[in-house]
Amino acid sequence: RQLPVNILKEMWIELLKNKYRLPDALKMLLYDGLVRSSVVERIQLVEFMLQYINPQWKSGKLEYLPEKQQLIVKGENFVRLALEEHKFGQTGAIPDSRVFIISGLKIKSLDISDTSFANLELLVGLELEVLDIHKTAIRDLKPLQKITTLKSIIISQGNFSQEQISSIPKHINVSFR
Repeated sequence: RQLPVNILKEMWIELLKNKYRLPDALKMLLYDGLVRSSVVERIQLVEFMLQYINPQWKSGKLEYLPEKQQLIVKGENFVRLALEEHKFGQTGAIPDSRVFIISGLKIKSLDISDTSFANLELLVGLELEVLDIHKTAIRDLKPLQKITTLKSIIISQGNFSQEQISSIPKHINVSFR
């Protein structure tokens, strides 16, 4: 039996008062994402945790379109979808890779345009096919070489040099907005 969303959020609020309990809250989120059947409830929980790891992201938007397997994130000060292994303030075993808050969702298309997201390296590990990064703080396209499933990217006209655009793997279709 699953806990109601409001009860789980209340538990997380208590857990997260102690920075060493963040791994526990993330384990709960990852497990819940596997067993919770309601996509609407999963999104509510993912949004709660994304707000926790992006504390300055106040007037943002999060939308998930399950039929397209698309996640849309908007808003200033949104900078991460995952926690790096060294960000865990814990005393026990530390994960050997980043933990994606969005792991409980099936995502092939990610739109993080109009955010403060700045580091494509933080997306390595997601199996994305489409990525929209126009109007972001991203200035380095080299990490795209590590996102091997990517088929299409949308970038801002004029944000990148021709040399940077040329570094995008040839199998990725580049569009401009």
